[in-house]
Amino acid sequence: MSSVKIENYLQFLQFYEGALMALDSLKNRGLNVEYQVFDIGRGVDILSAEMGAINELNPNVIIGPVYEEQAKLLCDSLHNKSIPVIYPLSSRSSKLANYPNLVVLNISDRSLAVEMASWLQNEIIANGANAIFFDIKNSLSGLTKSVVESVASLPGVIPYQWNSAIDADSNATFFRSYLKPDVENYIVLASEKEAELSRVLPVLLLCKDEYKITLVGLPDWQTYTVLDMENYYRLNLTFFAYSYTDGNSEKMRRFSNAFINYFGEIPSNLACKGFDTALMFGDLADKFTKGAYMDMNGVSMDGLFSAYRFAPITNGGALENRALLKITYGRDYKIHINKAN
Repeated sequence: MSSVKIENYLQFLQFYEGALMALDSLKNRGLNVEYQVFDIGRGVDILSAEMGAINELNPNVIIGPVYEEQAKLLCDSLHNKSIPVIYPLSSRSSKLANYPNLVVLNISDRSLAVEMASWLQNEIIANGANAIFFDIKNSLSGLTKSVVESVASLPGVIPYQWNSAIDADSNATFFRSYLKPDVENYIVLASEKEAELSRVLPVLLLCKDEYKITLVGLPDWQTYTVLDMENYYRLNLTFFAYSYTDGNSEKMRRFSNAFINYFGEIPSNLACKGFDTALMFGDLADKFTKGAYMDMNGVSMDGLFSAYRFAPITNGGALENRALLKITYGRDYKIHINKAN
């Protein structure tokens, strides 16, 4: 087995361990919880063989699987199409939008862009903020294209044409003319390329002492490894995600202590997501009419590390989680986590 496969297996194991903690918590609260675990591997063969047993169980809710081809097979093969199938670790660009009993926890690209633009517009209106987006050619993926389209359509948002042919000092000289004193300058950089981000950050750092700058970024930035994290704080970096774990928070310390008591190891972010997912959906399953999928439409709840608000995916039958947390690496060198919508 390769190291990549081992790493992926351990990640999924921690999600499962976090879910077990949540189910134990529900049982300790007096809830009658019955759960069945299916190890279906990576492909669809094992799942296909288990579908008879799954259909016989006819559960209130199904959490998983984590791969797209498995989710398609599960949704297609369920006899009871109203059972909610929770797709917990999905890509934001998942192509599962048309499955009417699927619940996608990670917000879709288009919806994320719309929610970001709505938040930015509120900041402009409420606080008189200045908003600029970096117009970087030839770097648009599905998500970045959606973000640029949504942000660029807002009244008052200014495009800055990034010039990769000149150095940081020259870019900063041109860029300063777009900034305003005495108000917050929101800089939207829609890029999923770490190298591209590393070229833009020096330009913003050259301006941060003269102007109030908040860099608005994307969720994947928190996984980048070659960038100096201190620069995130210097630029008041803000991004959006439905779940976030601040390792220095009191609630994370309490959860870590409990997790270590259960499993003898420190929890990962996926363990925290697994706990929130199983706790919330386990609790909701007790309230559902048997397998009533659409009972979830409009549900809004907060987990220990996550936020949830379910609504139909645009132009699709599945539900998605539209709730977002606003995570800011504050210029005061503290992490601030607030509901964004």
